[in-house]
Order: sequence, then C-alpha cells, then structure tokens
Amino acid sequence: MPRTTKTGFGKFFDAQMAQPSFAKDCKQARAEVDAIDQIVRALDGAREQLGLTKADLARAISAKPEIVRRLFTAEDPTPTLSTVVKVAIALGYRLELVRGIHGPCARHRGAVHRRSRPWTRWRPTCRRR
Repeated sequence: MPRTTKTGFGKFFDAQMAQPSFAKDCKQARAEVDAIDQIVRALDGAREQLGLTKADLARAISAKPEIVRRLFTAEDPTPTLSTVVKVAIALGYRLELVRGIHGPCARHRGAVHRRSRPWTRWRPTCRRR
C-alpha cells in the first residue's frame, strides 16, 4: 500500500532537492555509486563466467575471503581502486577509461548529456582479444 504522507525526512529532502546546488551534488553522488556498482557487477559476472568462487578469487589477490564476499554482495559497495584493479587482473582483465562518444552537451552549458557520461563507458576489457 503506497504511503500518502511524507515523513519529516522526506519533506526535508524534498526541500533540499529544490536547491540547485544540493540537487546537483546528489545527482553526482548517485552517478558515482552507479558507476562503482556497474564495475563491481561486471567483475562479478566475469568471476562467475570463469567458474571461480569468491574464496578462490580472494586467494588469487591475497585478500581475506570476507573482503571479496562483501565486494560482491554489498548493496552499495565502495571498493578501493587498488582492490578493483587487483580483482580485474586476477580475472584476466584490465580497466580502461574511455572518453564518451559525445562531448559535453552545449545545450545545457557544460552539463554532461546522459549519453556521454564517461562512467557508463567503464568496463573490464579482456586482455586476451
């Protein structure tokens, strides 16, 4: 059953979102979380394709098994770049930063158009091509 009244926090959040600077910061934070999630999910998919368990991967990167387990099961993982690179290398991948096809959207005066967000282009790239 949908809730009809907002909580105090909901009202506060709506008021904050009405401020352009807060809304921009919130959108940026969400984009960062989404980018990290996309990378982690791609690495987990690669791990599964190779038939490796999380414990196997932990041994391969000399990490505690719970670190790898949390990386792949946390709702909003926040791994270090070092951990992401170690996992990618252990799976036979490398991370590559590719500039978006489209540049900043001139129509929005420096705003980056949704299709050109560079973080949507981060993905593991197999070295064995």
